[in-house]
Amino acid sequence: MKLLILFIFSTLVCFSQKPVKTYYDYQRTQPDEVYFVNARGQKNGLYIKYDGEGAKALEANFVNGLLNGPSKENYRNKGAEKVKIAGNYLNDKKNGLFTTYTYVKYNQSYYEIMNNMYFNDKADDIFNTGLKVKARDEYYTNGVMSKEIQYHKNGKIYYSTTIDKTDIKFICYNEKGILLAKGNFNNVDGTMIGSWVIPREENGEAPTSKNLPYGEPNSSYKKYENVVYVQNLKFSSNGILDTNFVSKSYYLSGKLKDSVKLTAINFTGSLNGNGVNYCGANLNMYGPYRSYYETGQLKTAGEYAFKKMSYQKVGVWKNYDVDGKISVVDYDSLFLEREKILNQRDKLNALCDSAYVGYQRLFNRKLGVGLYQGAKTTSMNGQYGADETVSIEENGQYNTYYIKYKKPILYKSFKEIRNYLLEMTDYVGSKVFKIAVLDDHNFIEFHAKNTDRFNTMNTNVEKCNVIIQKMKELHDSKTNDLEKALEVSKTIDEKITLINNYQSIKE
Repeated sequence: MKLLILFIFSTLVCFSQKPVKTYYDYQRTQPDEVYFVNARGQKNGLYIKYDGEGAKALEANFVNGLLNGPSKENYRNKGAEKVKIAGNYLNDKKNGLFTTYTYVKYNQSYYEIMNNMYFNDKADDIFNTGLKVKARDEYYTNGVMSKEIQYHKNGKIYYSTTIDKTDIKFICYNEKGILLAKGNFNNVDGTMIGSWVIPREENGEAPTSKNLPYGEPNSSYKKYENVVYVQNLKFSSNGILDTNFVSKSYYLSGKLKDSVKLTAINFTGSLNGNGVNYCGANLNMYGPYRSYYETGQLKTAGEYAFKKMSYQKVGVWKNYDVDGKISVVDYDSLFLEREKILNQRDKLNALCDSAYVGYQRLFNRKLGVGLYQGAKTTSMNGQYGADETVSIEENGQYNTYYIKYKKPILYKSFKEIRNYLLEMTDYVGSKVFKIAVLDDHNFIEFHAKNTDRFNTMNTNVEKCNVIIQKMKELHDSKTNDLEKALEVSKTIDEKITLINNYQSIKE
């Protein structure tokens, strides 16, 4: 009797299911979707979606119109398919483990793998190898992801994030399984909170953007090749750096590298769409500093302190070689020397500005220097063929004037002298000016290698200021004999001497 009832029920279910099949083409030769609907017209049972070449793009299961049970999305190529994402649904929501697979060729870069996986479902590379690997695992509860694990191409864990209501737990490893980063993010604003381990390159910086998970196409798979140590940091619940915490760094072997307290770092990291934006390099350090060779031998011992508006190395620092031999550096004396050099740079910068302003004023009619022949004009024409173009600030804006010299030979020589002394084609293009505005680090480096050249620059800019003043004196003087002498002079130094020694005779 029970068998009869079961047979009747099964028969009713079968007859209540209606097959549906759609096609890409009018001739109905290329299937698009194949599935069943129940008496209410809802999808019920196995659902298959094909691509235009006959490969299965998606296989899923429905119960009364809702996704329930196993689901599988495929890579496709020329009518063949390989699994891409596999997981389960419960009442139309992702539930449990979803795994993303990819297919890796020998020596294929991480970027190429990700590019194939995310942006090109029919990439030939997916089908040119038989090595199937997990790229990512995702865990869901009622459609909400609670954990994500991404894998290196060798199958080892790259990073994982575990998400709850208050924070996101993050952990990251290199291809060898060595810990590179670990800590918690605030789940509201993504700031780093609590204790952290972060990766550092040799120069103390975080891995650059090209080294993060989804770098530029030419970045190749070198996300952490340049990471040589990790650093411990601590943040408050608001993401503020804990300045009382002694930050210790460790080589990837686990040996202590250095230790110091920090008041600031270059930028605070956060979780973003490209993975993790790790903290920038140490900015302000204070208190005792110690560094060590990987053998455990002391390398450096000294102290940082706040001095003259910045944190600096102070007092006597001791440096040790690998055999323990010591060398001593007096950083207080070094910083005094640095100040002296920077003051010289500031002097050069001021001289450059003075020379440029003086040069402009030579051509400013409002000062009565009288260099214009006829009326000034802002457009070139045959009547006022220009010898010079000058931009002058007037009433808060720059006006450009085209100038016809009263003394063409004299001012032609002056321009040659100016260009020579300031090493310029224009003010912005001046080599002297570009050196004067270098940042502190690059300027000190330049000065150390080119002290004589720098001193010559100073002398030349001072000469330029002197000759500008002399030119102003000569505006209304008789200069015919001077102009003749300048025409036959062969060097810039000769021209400078002629102009500076010329006695002004009023016309």
